[in-house]
Amino acid sequence: TQLDFFDPDFGEWAHCTSLAAVPLKVKIRINDNAPTSDPLLGSASQSGFKLIYVANGSLEFLQCATELQEVFGKGVHMDCVERVVNPTLETRFRQRRAELKDQGCPTQRRIQGGAVSVLDSVLANGFKLPSKPGVCGLGLYFTSDMARSEQYSKGQHKVLICEVAVGRQRQVDTADPSLTLSKVEATGFDSIYAPRIRRANGEFVEFIVVFHPDQSIPRYVLTFTVTPSANGAAGVEHQCTAAGHTFGAKEIEAFCQTCLTPVCLACVHLGSHKAHEICKLADAHRAHLEKVQMLLRQARAGSSTLETKLAAYINARDMVEQGRDELLAGIRTQATAMIEAVQTRQRELVEKVVSVSSEMLEKTATAEADCQQLASRLKAAALVADESVRDWGTVQFLRVCSQLEADLIVDFHGQHNAENSQLNLSILYDPAPFLEAVNDWQFEEDKSPDPPENLTVMTSGPGSVRVFWEPSHNMRTDVGTYVLEMAGGDKAFYREVYRGNALEWQGSGLQCNIKCLFRIKGVTRTNKEGPFSHSVEGRTGQPFAFSPQLSTYMAVSPDGASATPEGEEHAAPNGPCAVAVCLPPLRSGRHRWDVHIDAHGGESNIFIGVAKEGVGIGQLGSTADGWSFFSESYRTHARYHGGVGGVCAPYGEAFMTGDIVSVWLDLDVGTIEFGRNGTKFGPAFENVTGPVVAAVSFNPTASGAVTLENYSSW
Repeated sequence: TQLDFFDPDFGEWAHCTSLAAVPLKVKIRINDNAPTSDPLLGSASQSGFKLIYVANGSLEFLQCATELQEVFGKGVHMDCVERVVNPTLETRFRQRRAELKDQGCPTQRRIQGGAVSVLDSVLANGFKLPSKPGVCGLGLYFTSDMARSEQYSKGQHKVLICEVAVGRQRQVDTADPSLTLSKVEATGFDSIYAPRIRRANGEFVEFIVVFHPDQSIPRYVLTFTVTPSANGAAGVEHQCTAAGHTFGAKEIEAFCQTCLTPVCLACVHLGSHKAHEICKLADAHRAHLEKVQMLLRQARAGSSTLETKLAAYINARDMVEQGRDELLAGIRTQATAMIEAVQTRQRELVEKVVSVSSEMLEKTATAEADCQQLASRLKAAALVADESVRDWGTVQFLRVCSQLEADLIVDFHGQHNAENSQLNLSILYDPAPFLEAVNDWQFEEDKSPDPPENLTVMTSGPGSVRVFWEPSHNMRTDVGTYVLEMAGGDKAFYREVYRGNALEWQGSGLQCNIKCLFRIKGVTRTNKEGPFSHSVEGRTGQPFAFSPQLSTYMAVSPDGASATPEGEEHAAPNGPCAVAVCLPPLRSGRHRWDVHIDAHGGESNIFIGVAKEGVGIGQLGSTADGWSFFSESYRTHARYHGGVGGVCAPYGEAFMTGDIVSVWLDLDVGTIEFGRNGTKFGPAFENVTGPVVAAVSFNPTASGAVTLENYSSW
């Protein structure tokens, strides 16, 4: 027994030697006497090819209908689908595919139209190249554009679905009528793809062009009619409107249980409902009817329950309203009784206040009379005092009770006068009110303290600021801690910079020459915080650098770090000294900086130190307003202050080009110290007070250069 299968491409039964060579979903037979052709023959009368009818509703029919609608839209109705079987064309097509540059490229299905006579010729003998070239040369054009396909059909309502072997495609964007097979193959391509080419009528169209007639073979003949586009469903009573339906007017024949919607067979076999659970319309109708009946029964049962609950709710509402009325009546009775009691108590209090006020007025009048009488007695006692008592150098105190009884004389040492043997120590006044007032005066621990007063901000050194304040004059709160906050620049974001019991704060290491805002508050010893004071504005010290405005006969670098003598007057033998002055002034605190000797010319002297702010500086240290350390090349090195009659004594070591001279200035103690290359020489001067400015001076004709480095404060 042999196994045969029906080859749909050739339309014949073929012997099968291996199941691996059999295409999927084909007819097979074991009977040796089976017919050698498909029993469903089409309408073709030509020899050499066959047309086989495709059953309406089959997957093959629906696939062809879908491709037709993609080109012509949903306003078409498929009348007939015939599969083309032409072994001669199939052989030529396969041979041409084997000759392509890219044999692995998949083929494409395209729709081709034309007159009936032309279509019959293509079915029997294959395609022929046109006699005149098109926009992209002499070739076969296949397009997916509806207008172009309908134009070639010329109203005959018949088109072909062709399989096109495109091979390696070359994409073009402009027309080129000179293209031929040889030109395309010479460039290494098998076909042309034009995604957007302008036709002669000005429209743009997309198409594929092959230049060999065997690169395309007809597969199906489609016969269709155009239906009105207004309804798109002529003759269909219940058309499919399921989501994803793209197959035109189709009768509803099934129900999708996954999406709960009626669908057509096209959606079931080819559309978006292909993998869903499907049932018959009658079964779906029966199931939904049973479900509706069950819901109606549940609704009736629920209605009875709701009626019972509604009656219970109405009963409860009546009980609540009755209880509310009783409660309101009780509240009104109690409110009336309370009002009467309050009015009675009010009358009693008024009567008592009136009585007490009358009594107090009487006592006040009596007290005023007693005071006037006592004042008269004291005045009389002062007039009759013995003048001789004052000559003894003592103080006489007259203490009188209800009447003037005696004089008590006490000297400055608390000794009684020996002449008074009997003394009356009666007290003139009643001390009870005074003692009560003293006892009432105490710290108010639960009260928030008032903010400190006179908050003041002063500039200190470079990047430094000094803030001080005074305690609040309200002595009734025991402030133990002060909290100082600071905000930089124009930002209102405050951060705490000090917490303690001191009355000032010194800030250093800040950004130079910026505006700062400060505020302060007090905290009691029981951690009760008071409000912040108003904000006070200040500014940190300027950067530590040479000032071109204050320096004379000096060339100062743009950043203020370096200085060198310049000018013809300074170069003269009896000319002025060249002076470089630093800003900002140093008023308090401890400061350190380095002076790098960039150049030390010949036997000239370089003076390094400080001078009083606002005084003229010539040779630094030559007056009582300057303190310096100088060196003349490699020989002389001394500390200098006060000029002639002042201090000029050997000190430290001589410095030269490349050395670093360090300065330590302590304005809190009043000392200044110098060093070279990290070695300290010890204190050079004492009693140095601020404000001072750092400075460097060169003697007349002296040359050289210096650079400021490593300023810091601590």
